[in-house]
Amino acid sequence: MWIAAVFCGQLASGQIGPLSIGAKVGVPLSDAFEFKSLDHCAATAAVCSILNYSSKTKRYTFGPTIGLRLPHGLAIEFDALYDRLNYDSYFFVRTPSSGQRSVFTSTGADRWNFPVLLKWRHDIRRISPFVDGGIAFDHIRRVRSNFTNASKDFSGLVGRLDGTISDAVELTNPYSEGFVAGGGIDFQAVRHIHWMPEIRYTRWFSENFHRAPGPVFDTNLNETTFLLGIAF
Repeated sequence: MWIAAVFCGQLASGQIGPLSIGAKVGVPLSDAFEFKSLDHCAATAAVCSILNYSSKTKRYTFGPTIGLRLPHGLAIEFDALYDRLNYDSYFFVRTPSSGQRSVFTSTGADRWNFPVLLKWRHDIRRISPFVDGGIAFDHIRRVRSNFTNASKDFSGLVGRLDGTISDAVELTNPYSEGFVAGGGIDFQAVRHIHWMPEIRYTRWFSENFHRAPGPVFDTNLNETTFLLGIAF
């Protein structure tokens, strides 16, 4: 009976032997996307086209974390970090035969990032510097694009269509993998409670988002994030 009571007490406190659980919140230090404008609207050009992008990504990330402590200052850590991606696009084209057309699109998507890390910590009383590294997997889901499509011919007739689709023309791959490296400080505030500020870098191997021609709009493959973790 007393063994069951001890086990339940450890489970309630979030500590079962070498297992720790907690949460992380953070701020991206890099932009989620890389983009440039295409403007082919010279005054004498018969055909005019413009393609612009702007990033509206929310500057936060958060999610649960779980760690398994190993001998010699080592640990294995698994995180599930959520962030919200948002961007706008504007496309305009004018031709001598069909008049002009413009499309404005606002796109949002949920992204989950799943790093699996090997961490090494150097214990110095209550403050312990650490480094970590490993692999990460991400998943883009719940994509939603709101668009306004307007056109005008040379007779002055105007057409407009508003709508929403559960997709994005720029989304080329909802899954990606990458390499992760980071470092920070593990500060033991009180018994069994640890604060862990960290700078983390992820190099993604492939893009989730891409828009041709050329690199007009792409996922930023180099991601840097400041994270603050609390674990029990």
